[in-house]
Amino acid sequence: MKAVKFIGLGLLVSFLIVALALTLFLKNFDPNKYKRQILDQARAVLQRDVDFDRIDLEVSFKEGVRLRLSDVRIAEDPAFGTEDLLRVGRLRAGLDLGALLLKRQIVVPSLSVE
Repeated sequence: MKAVKFIGLGLLVSFLIVALALTLFLKNFDPNKYKRQILDQARAVLQRDVDFDRIDLEVSFKEGVRLRLSDVRIAEDPAFGTEDLLRVGRLRAGLDLGALLLKRQIVVPSLSVE
């Protein structure tokens, strides 16, 4: 019976340590340092100039980890015009936390426009 208590206590302490480490990581993580990588990938995929002002990290139990991009702009093809093809005030992108932690890559499984 004592062994079960020690194992249960050990599992609880381990879980709390992992939860604390994950919380500290997410609170101190600055997604703006990945801005250049995100813009380069978006430009390569869209074949257009892409830019945004700021990127923030949102964490919730319901929606998981999401990136919120402010003032997103996608340029029009110069052959068609000089205005922006798309301008969005806020864009939320789902973030695959496993790929970020294990591969140090940003994988976006979902997008929503506000």
